[in-house]
Amino acid sequence: MKRNLLICTTLFLTILLLPARGDSRSGFGVGVMLGEPTGLSLKQWRDQNRAWAAGLAWSFADNPSLHFHLDTLSHTGTPFQTRRRTAIQENPVFYYGIGSRIKLESGSDNRRNANDSLLGIRVPLGLSYDLRDLPVDLFVEIVPILDVVPRTDLSLNAAVGIRYFF
Repeated sequence: MKRNLLICTTLFLTILLLPARGDSRSGFGVGVMLGEPTGLSLKQWRDQNRAWAAGLAWSFADNPSLHFHLDTLSHTGTPFQTRRRTAIQENPVFYYGIGSRIKLESGSDNRRNANDSLLGIRVPLGLSYDLRDLPVDLFVEIVPILDVVPRTDLSLNAAVGIRYFF
């Protein structure tokens, strides 16, 4: 456990020391998300307001299993006005989107067969904070999910995360 923490800390500090472009609203971002699910977070900007986001993570809900998602996101104006100027951008940017997820099930669950994989539709809603003078964004999101295969079921994901943009 200590070894994994040391590796993650070293990797994080190395990424922060890379030459910064000072813009997290373009390019390709790599980071981590914590919550449900927990794992790798990726983001590719298509233009100033639209992006692709993906995740490869471990889901702890119901049966612990591998989770993959791909979303298209639209970033709008700012829903909240802040008065303080900090290292974080002045106002958080609200985003919403639609996407899909695959959850590779294993184990037993009273609602499904033991090895049913789930295919669902995601509707991510979140806030993104850009760090000043660094190509880093922080995000928090809540994601209603409608599973459609093997049977219809509603669930909810929520995560916080950080990404570094190259």
